[in-house]
Amino acid sequence: MGRLAVVIPRILLAVLLAVAGSPAYAECRAVDAARGRVSFELEQAGAPFRGSFRRFGGEICLAGERVTKIDVWLEPASVDAGLPEIDAALKGGDFFAVDRYPRVTYSSTSISEKAGDQVARGTLTMKGRSRPLDTPFRVQHEGADVVISGVLTLNRLDYGIGTGDWSNTKWLGAEVRVSFRATLAQAASGASATSSNRFPTERGSARGWRQQREGVQKHFFTSAQNGIVNYLASICQWESAMPVRVATAIRCWSSCTSQRPGEPPW
Repeated sequence: MGRLAVVIPRILLAVLLAVAGSPAYAECRAVDAARGRVSFELEQAGAPFRGSFRRFGGEICLAGERVTKIDVWLEPASVDAGLPEIDAALKGGDFFAVDRYPRVTYSSTSISEKAGDQVARGTLTMKGRSRPLDTPFRVQHEGADVVISGVLTLNRLDYGIGTGDWSNTKWLGAEVRVSFRATLAQAASGASATSSNRFPTERGSARGWRQQREGVQKHFFTSAQNGIVNYLASICQWESAMPVRVATAIRCWSSCTSQRPGEPPW
């Protein structure tokens, strides 16, 4: 028992530390679109063509300075290229086809650190096509605000953006440079993203399930922590009272083996 009293606490401590480091305990904040931007740039006939999106949102989870999860979206119907005629063309079937595909979404599957920045590995879904995409970004503090910013590049043809004559990269470049800056809303006690920042209805049930799962995990962590502390205390009590416990067990065994039928063992 003396050896177990040393080994078991070490195992339980390792489990406790692993649970404590779980991303489930990250704080999730909504993207504040009013204080952020998403813009793009590509080449058109050798000259830069720029635009932006006015409506976007989602949720980003952090554990200290480390981002643990990204779930964001934008509405391509909010594209602004500076001219109504161009905006109308970008919303049409050759480009974003906003009537059929009202949202572009990105969801991370893992986050790593690289050269002082962080890199999200996830899936970008646009115009009904999903592709893996690595997104480098940086976390900064501006006063009381947390700001996520970065730049990524993607091939528009991978997502069917620009079909027909517009698929000719001689006139419209395939590589698109996307810049983003997301200011995260202040965390509210017990609150998640605001309703305006939530994903479409079809993803609502998945998000609700995740929040319920995280709540259960938090409850489990607290219960496990208390249970481990109590167990370690019981081990100490067992060690100090070992001679008494052994004597009691011997008396109980003798009583149980010598009792007559129907007679209680005490």
